[in-house]
Amino acid sequence: MKRKILCWMTLIAMTAALSACKSAELHATVTLTEQWWTGWTREQPEPTVTTFADVAEGTVLYDSEYDGTITVSSVTEEAIGLRIEHSCFTEPNENGTINLTAAPIETLTVQRGEEKELVTQTLDAGVVLRIAYSVGE
Repeated sequence: MKRKILCWMTLIAMTAALSACKSAELHATVTLTEQWWTGWTREQPEPTVTTFADVAEGTVLYDSEYDGTITVSSVTEEAIGLRIEHSCFTEPNENGTINLTAAPIETLTVQRGEEKELVTQTLDAGVVLRIAYSVGE
């Protein structure tokens, strides 16, 4: 009986260790491109690109007094979940226009290898955020 318990305890410990190693090897990266724009001038600001390496739940990707906060809510090898609070962000329409009456997005899932775009619901100036998710070695 003791031998059986010892085998089970060893198996559980090894499983936990392998799980910890697997999550430690998950190098999740988020690239956030922030492009401010204005309808008042022909010249537009240059985009700012920020890369977040080894993101984890709770990582803040974007924090603006005006546009809200974007925080990582979950990370897997396949996708990253985002929580968007106090914002005026929505996804653009297929033709690139902005739906000014849509409810702001509260959650967003970005699949591995894809890029999602969020836009502020304004006409005269705002920001476009492009969020890309990748997993490396």
